[in-house]
Amino acid sequence: MLGGDRPSQVTSCLEETESSQSPPSSSSPVRTKSPPSSSSPVRTRSLPSSSSPVRTQSPPSSSSPVRTQSPPSSSSPVRTQSPPSSLSPTSHEPHIEINTEHIVFEQLYVIVRCVFKSEHAHRTAIHFRRNTLAEPPGNIHNAITSTLKSFLEDSSLRFLENSWYGFNLCPATWNYIFSLDLLCAQLGWTWTITNIIWKDLWLILNTWLRQARTEQTPFRDVCVAAVLRLLGRLGQLGLKENMLTSLENLARSINQFGMQSFSKGMPWEVQLSVIYAIHDLAPSNPEAALKTLESWKKNSTQPVPPAVIKCITQISFLCRQTESQRSQR
Repeated sequence: MLGGDRPSQVTSCLEETESSQSPPSSSSPVRTKSPPSSSSPVRTRSLPSSSSPVRTQSPPSSSSPVRTQSPPSSSSPVRTQSPPSSLSPTSHEPHIEINTEHIVFEQLYVIVRCVFKSEHAHRTAIHFRRNTLAEPPGNIHNAITSTLKSFLEDSSLRFLENSWYGFNLCPATWNYIFSLDLLCAQLGWTWTITNIIWKDLWLILNTWLRQARTEQTPFRDVCVAAVLRLLGRLGQLGLKENMLTSLENLARSINQFGMQSFSKGMPWEVQLSVIYAIHDLAPSNPEAALKTLESWKKNSTQPVPPAVIKCITQISFLCRQTESQRSQR
């Protein structure tokens, strides 16, 4: 019995031993010795695959991938790696020193470029930008010279009939006037009257007086009328700076120019521009301005526009106010 039982026990032990030394099957519960499979739940020993995100390094949110290690894409919400926005209060941008003169040039270029409609004016705006902004800031005199030259060469400028003013300048002409007025304001009244009014603008008026009335060369009537309106606007700069002596000299010269030209058959449109320029400069010497306007109105052969009547009324009020101030002293 014992001898018969021994082989059975030995056989059982051998089977158990062989079973423990044989390679594990796919149904074997002993998983600690089997190589890791792709479906194995033990993730600490498995190599990271393309379909298995490393969750031990990701933020607490289970749906957020590790964006700090991936290159930023166009749709990536990782704002810590994107360049700082100019609107972001936490962005650290270098301090840029702003040149105010350059800003003046830039804004003037925008005005000239957007408002001027004709092809010639577009070329003028481009020429203006190249000759001012491309150079170091501060060369405003060249900008004035180039703008004035383009203004005199622009053949699209014309007069427009107007029920209030009688005749007015076209919008393109006013754009030139406003541009020159803005540029001269950067240099002040003393520089403007010395270098622009007496040297350039007054030369245009004197040359126009010597040419025949039927001719439009070298200067057209509309350009002369625009120069007179420009003088009226530039005179406001002298009023602001309280340069009454030089301003009075300019007003006297325009009065004499008007009286001399009225007797030589000055075109009606230019006559009106003289009247409006005298009105603009009247605060320097209202009595002389009123005398010139009343004389012109008396000798006028055409209906006087309502704007001129209002100008005379305003200057008359200014004269009364000036007399009242003198009597109180």
